[in-house]
Amino acid sequence: MIITYHGENYFKLQAGNTTVLINPTNLRSFRGADLVLESERMDKPNPVEGDFLAVDSPGEYEVKGVRVSGFNIPEEAQKTIYRLEMDEMRVGIFGNLKNDLGPKILENFFRVDVLIAPPLSKTVKQIEPSLFVMAPEKNLKNFLKDLGRDKCETEEKIVVKKKDLKPKGIVVRCLK
Repeated sequence: MIITYHGENYFKLQAGNTTVLINPTNLRSFRGADLVLESERMDKPNPVEGDFLAVDSPGEYEVKGVRVSGFNIPEEAQKTIYRLEMDEMRVGIFGNLKNDLGPKILENFFRVDVLIAPPLSKTVKQIEPSLFVMAPEKNLKNFLKDLGRDKCETEEKIVVKKKDLKPKGIVVRCLK
């Protein structure tokens, strides 16, 4: 799987000929997408038509072998977080979540291999993903310290395979 960051809260996941967009901001990027996940409800229909599935609410979905489960956050009713299975990995996607999650929601994410989320140290430590991926953030010092890290070098893209993931210990990687 290849994970890239495209600004704001927009990530792209690619595995083989399958492409998943998370909170895309550029309408041109929809071309070639198989699945588009929005972490906040869209008030209007998707402005782009194409051969992809657009999801912005809780539920179970599947497209091209990618299984998706969307969960509502009670404290933030208009937001959805996702767990998906792609390229033999379980991926958690928390969008632009502002607060740590409670145990009821977290139980759906305890076995994710990769977590793409804002730097919420309590939540990340509870989930214990093999790989934690985040977008560039200011003031990461306390977050990294909570996870026992000094720094997080930024990368253009992350290439990850299931066999490379370790079951214990959280690897933190930052995208630019």
